[in-house]
Amino acid sequence: MEINLLSNHEIDKQQWDDFILQSPQGAIYALSDYLTIIYPEWQAFVVEEKGQWKAVMPWFVKSVFGVKSAFQPALCQFQGAFLISNELSNYKQIDFERKIGELFASSILDNCNKYESNFSPSLQYVLPYYWKGFELIPRFTYYLELPSSISNYSTNHQRALQKANKCGFNLGIEDNPAEMIALFKQNKGAEIKLLTEHHYFNMAKIANAFMPRGMAHVLTCRDKNGLLVSAIIGYTFKGKFTYYLGTTTEQGKKDQAMVWLLTEAALYAQKLGCTVFDFEGSMMAPIEKFFRGFGANYRNYYTIRKRLLFS
Repeated sequence: MEINLLSNHEIDKQQWDDFILQSPQGAIYALSDYLTIIYPEWQAFVVEEKGQWKAVMPWFVKSVFGVKSAFQPALCQFQGAFLISNELSNYKQIDFERKIGELFASSILDNCNKYESNFSPSLQYVLPYYWKGFELIPRFTYYLELPSSISNYSTNHQRALQKANKCGFNLGIEDNPAEMIALFKQNKGAEIKLLTEHHYFNMAKIANAFMPRGMAHVLTCRDKNGLLVSAIIGYTFKGKFTYYLGTTTEQGKKDQAMVWLLTEAALYAQKLGCTVFDFEGSMMAPIEKFFRGFGANYRNYYTIRKRLLFS
């Protein structure tokens, strides 16, 4: 197997998207259009054998004061390695993943001074990076199997939903993310100082790019007067609905609008044919508890990190 670093202009985008679609680690974050929005000059490592792609890794690098840093752009849960789907025995599959990991780890070290990226929950064999001196930092996401049942909710969530059901909320499926993003910016976004106007612009651009394909969904919760009190953006890919962005007003918090909306979103995802509702996880205790309250189970994934190195 050989590995090459290519600019996105050298990559056949259809071939790239077809590979991401069949990869067990495949996610909307790695599709060519998504990558181009979040980082127009993206590159990629491509592992090839006998003319067939075996693995790819999107590559985002910038140089600050001569330090080449490879990183994961904002607005995606993970990037990392995406491998071909194989029908191998467990031993041979692990051996294949070991060889791919060694190639990627060596290439990362050869091409940057610093590195940090999350890897897919579907890629658990990350020892080759550890052997090369990378830090492996565990993180957690939460998957709710669909169809789900309110009987599996925590007692607090069941009570919250009962309260919300008395408020006369109405579900909306919107064709434009602007109102939702404005509400997020006004509420939750105000607490996140790292978000800039550029990020909000890209949020809207991504949603607008994938809504016509039936892959981006804006769901809203309005009160009986038509006032927007809660909203989410979700993405669907390979039978998974990912809760990407959510926000609620102070009144919405009091009325438990988000519990109501996420319950409706799970039903909506099921109607779309999804079998998993991905909450994307959080390392913050209150948010983690909130996601688990829907009956979701945790899945771990890893941040792979290498601190400052000078060649």
